[in-house]
Amino acid sequence: MVHGEDSDLDEMFPLPPGIRLRPLKCGSNPVSPVIPLPSPGELARSDPERAALVLHHADDKLGVRVEVREVRESGRLVAYANCTDARLLGKGAVSAVLFAPNEGPLIGKTIPLNTPELHGCSGSADFGKFADVAKELGASMGVVVFLLT
Repeated sequence: MVHGEDSDLDEMFPLPPGIRLRPLKCGSNPVSPVIPLPSPGELARSDPERAALVLHHADDKLGVRVEVREVRESGRLVAYANCTDARLLGKGAVSAVLFAPNEGPLIGKTIPLNTPELHGCSGSADFGKFADVAKELGASMGVVVFLLT
């Protein structure tokens, strides 16, 4: 599905004159697997034995890979996106939305594709303190990925 290219969404939800949305592309598997989150007690302890949380998601149809990673040194949750389409450098972005599987809250970030790579482009975005994200989402999370062109 692509929003903004004569889709049914444009007819169902017309925008005011002069307002245009970036086309949004959904791949064949926009939703990642759901993974468990550490409990608030586990996050409060700086236990070196606990592995840092890493959530991987790839959508080969879109040419996009996203990794959401806990940065243990800062206690933050950061998303890294890579895109194989070098033409999107400085123009495109990846939308990464963290979700709780049981109709919980959504936490989204737009990741600008502003870094050139050997085979495409990349970017990153900070979701904030991992403890705050885990408190908001609960026991588990996944990520939904869209490509903005």
